[in-house]
Amino acid sequence: MPLKLVHTSDVHLDCTFAALADRKGRDKRAAVRAVFRRIIDDCLEWPADVLLVAGDLYESRRVSPDTIGFLKSEFARLGDIPALIAPGNHDPFTDRSPYAAASWSDNVHIFQSGEMEVIDLPELPLRVAGLAHTSHHVQGRLTDLARRREDTDVPTVLLAHASLQGQGIAEKSESDIWLPFTEAELADLSYTFAALGHYHNPREISADGRALGSYAGTPEGLNFSEQGRRSYARLTLEEGAASIERVPVSRIDYQVMRISCDNFETRAQLFDAIAAGAPREAESTILRVEAVGRTAPGFSLTGRVGEELAARFFHIDVIDSTSPDYDWEALAGESSLRGEVVRRFAQALDGAGGEERERIEKARLYALEALEGRGIELPEEVLRAD
Repeated sequence: MPLKLVHTSDVHLDCTFAALADRKGRDKRAAVRAVFRRIIDDCLEWPADVLLVAGDLYESRRVSPDTIGFLKSEFARLGDIPALIAPGNHDPFTDRSPYAAASWSDNVHIFQSGEMEVIDLPELPLRVAGLAHTSHHVQGRLTDLARRREDTDVPTVLLAHASLQGQGIAEKSESDIWLPFTEAELADLSYTFAALGHYHNPREISADGRALGSYAGTPEGLNFSEQGRRSYARLTLEEGAASIERVPVSRIDYQVMRISCDNFETRAQLFDAIAAGAPREAESTILRVEAVGRTAPGFSLTGRVGEELAARFFHIDVIDSTSPDYDWEALAGESSLRGEVVRRFAQALDGAGGEERERIEKARLYALEALEGRGIELPEEVLRAD
């Protein structure tokens, strides 16, 4: 009989979503809860033989007693289905962590040690080898802690919150690499499969046509680096091989649109372009629009997004990376006050770079539009007294 495992990780219950307004932040946190509840539902409906949670289930520095109560009741709903948890760097197992302090239902097993522990589930049959992060900054490589599988008679899954290294892997910064390992090291450990957490985008690890392991990815996007529909994984183990099915589950998704505004004269043209390219489920989308290109002089995105457009999305931000299509050389050649102002700014720009150049160019634009009698709206950061 094939073994059926549900694999999730990086749920990050009680994440702040600080970039969202208070009400929207609460709604997004509620969506994270709803997604985890849906994963539990699927364990019961599929049904799964085991639930595997590969770390960062919650944010330990912010987690509330209510959230721990929610988790206890959800895991208890599984009844006899085992739920195995390998704490990660955001929810490490310590003497004072909710993992240690709370009373969990009998079907829950939480790995507590940085050393590998093997759990036998003989009624399946299945073994799970797991280890816990015991601090927010665990040291060493995965192979320093995970022992090589010697007994190949029983399917054995490695459950860990760890960092795959290799070409093309750039999801985490160097300061956020914990328990690193390579594909070759994972293959040498010889597990039937590795159910992993830490990377938020789903990834399969394979060698010689065989699936070695997988990152489930976060089931509800947490920021703009996690765009589109998010999922968890159904794993099927049969005859020593694993197959992976990604199950879409997220409620409120992140998306980035890049829109060329070449020759646009009004904000309305951009708003029309956003509306035309909007996802079907715009009301459940957190959208970032990157406006680029050379626009007609006078085009401005300063100020709030139009109310009608904003109401279509869960949240929308517009980043203005456009530049006006002024002929600055021709303007500098004018024998007028406008020409003199442009020449002064040209002197200031000579040798300027980076953020300083960007500030001077914006100031030049504001000065020119003021001279031409256009109403300008200065960004909030310019108006702040601090």
